[in-house]
Amino acid sequence: LQSTNMSKCRKATAVPHLSAAGATLEAFHQAFAAQQLVFVQQDASRRFGVAGRQIGLSTLRRIFTAYPAVVRRAFSLECRGSLPAHEDPLVQLLAAKAPEGSWYASCVLQRHRQALAEFLSQTLPAGAPGFLLRSTKSKANAVKVRPPKHSNAAWVFFGRNMGGRALRGRPEHTD
Repeated sequence: LQSTNMSKCRKATAVPHLSAAGATLEAFHQAFAAQQLVFVQQDASRRFGVAGRQIGLSTLRRIFTAYPAVVRRAFSLECRGSLPAHEDPLVQLLAAKAPEGSWYASCVLQRHRQALAEFLSQTLPAGAPGFLLRSTKSKANAVKVRPPKHSNAAWVFFGRNMGGRALRGRPEHTD
């Protein structure tokens, strides 16, 4: 749909904004229930996590070194690009020198809590805002909200695109 037709289809609504410093879990729940999207603004003087962390081949190498079976079980070359077809793509990516050209791959870290925990601690640039970490004390008239619970899996995509066009991946639902 073009943007002119979009307004005919549905009325645009503003994304709810909350300040991380003053937000509560109940306020977040109400905003999310209404829009299924909430922008939480962090305090400019405080960062949630460590800046500058990137997911790259060094991350894959560290996780593979510690948990080779976890990585091998769910590794997939999404787009071979310029990687040679006759070699194992995981072996190529784990080599000391990064492969030339364009390619991308993915790995699902699951069924191993320690591998997932180490990956998340090494890569997530943002921690959780305080209102997601504080315990909620239930009041008689307060909305009862359970803190979020994450699944025990992370689907990690990484690669290199040397061109200006998107890399094609595998057809959906082939893994």
